[in-house]
Amino acid sequence: MVNNQLRMEELIWQSIRDKKLLKINYRGGPERIVEPYVYGRDKYGLKLSAYQLSGYSISGSIPEWRLFKVDLINHMVQLDQKFQVRRTYNPDYEIVTEVICMI
Repeated sequence: MVNNQLRMEELIWQSIRDKKLLKINYRGGPERIVEPYVYGRDKYGLKLSAYQLSGYSISGSIPEWRLFKVDLINHMVQLDQKFQVRRTYNPDYEIVTEVICMI
């Protein structure tokens, strides 16, 4: 489990740094394609703030900003496709209390 968590953390860091899309499975559901922006921690654990482009959404609203609990991400793959930082991204918005990595 630790190796999987370390690998996932490495993929998140690389994807944020290189501005590459991630394909994730969240809560055991179908895949989602996201642009990762902020990886950090709040009082409930590790979080990934991302812009979801496609895939499953319980609310049905896609594309949309999402906050994912990292421990509920079952699988993650970095895609080759790069993304441009969105104008709606606000680096001053405090989504987590401790930033580990961000755009």
